Amino acid sequence: MPYITKEEVAEKRRLLKTEFPKFKFSVRTENYSTIDISVMSGPIDMKPAYDGYQVNPYGIKEHYKDEPEIRDFLARVYEIANTSNRIQFVDSDYGSVPQFYVSINIGKWDKPYEINN
Repeated sequence: MPYITKEEVAEKRRLLKTEFPKFKFSVRTENYSTIDISVMSGPIDMKPAYDGYQVNPYGIKEHYKDEPEIRDFLARVYEIANTSNRIQFVDSDYGSVPQFYVSINIGKWDKPYEINN
């Protein structure tokens, strides 16, 4: 069963804040199986990325190919969040089960992303 500790989430929060000091993130664990990252504000105009706020991490390069700044930023956020993740086991019903899941959002449902220059 996927599981991520609060310490691992805290470390990923620290890495994101260190690499992207001009951005504000909400980084938390959800159901102890998912690291949930919401990008709350930053210097990049994320309007082209507002497709319902949730980012599909497997489609970042293709979906944002026309916005290289957004593409590179989101790809790096996913890379940091997915560090130390590995396949825990292979299940015949669900396929490969990772150690934990990664969820990336632009803003939150009740608080939109803000641009700060």
